[in-house]
Amino acid sequence: MDPSELVKLIERKQALDTVLDGFEKWLIFFGLLVVIGVGGESLYGFRTFWNNRKLHEVQRSIDRVRQEDIARANERAASANEIAEREKLARMQLEARLADRIISPDQEQSLRAAFARLRGQTVDISVFGDTFEISQFSGTIMSCMKRAGVLLNVRHPTGGSGARGVLVGVRPDAPPEFKQAADELIAILQQSVGSGVSPWDFNKLIPGGVATLSYDPGATPPDQSPLRIFIGSK
Repeated sequence: MDPSELVKLIERKQALDTVLDGFEKWLIFFGLLVVIGVGGESLYGFRTFWNNRKLHEVQRSIDRVRQEDIARANERAASANEIAEREKLARMQLEARLADRIISPDQEQSLRAAFARLRGQTVDISVFGDTFEISQFSGTIMSCMKRAGVLLNVRHPTGGSGARGVLVGVRPDAPPEFKQAADELIAILQQSVGSGVSPWDFNKLIPGGVATLSYDPGATPPDQSPLRIFIGSK
């Protein structure tokens, strides 16, 4: 072999060795980078997983707190609504107690029709109190009865026990028309005054004390009518 050819081969080998040596160093370098990358990926992958788990726990805690806040807010709102409704009801009840008792025109017509069956008969009425409201209310009832042809004995006690509301008593042996008129009177008045009118034991409707008495001509003597009506304050 030509010595020059041998030299060329040796030089080529040395060049290849140099290149391979460089490749090996880069392989080692990149291998280290892979190790570092895999380790970093594992480390930060674990940290990411752990922090995601903590994040979910924190989010659940936030959601729970929000739900509790919403529940408390709803509870406060419900309580406020309940208080408002109670106050409204109390106000309406107070207004109802303070308001005058009113008999509507339709009720007046019904009262006249109810007492038309007692035309010419006598009814005993006791009116307790002299306020404008009592006078107005009792006056309307008595006016309807008189316009229906009923004769009245009207007593205004000035002493003894009083009465509240409207109490209606019918003697047990009273004719049917008296019982029917009493039932209709109660039903009509209950439309506007509710529980402020009630049936009562006839024998317990006895006004005591001093009283002024007025009566219609032709009426039977006081306390002989089978129908007694007490009218007092609300």
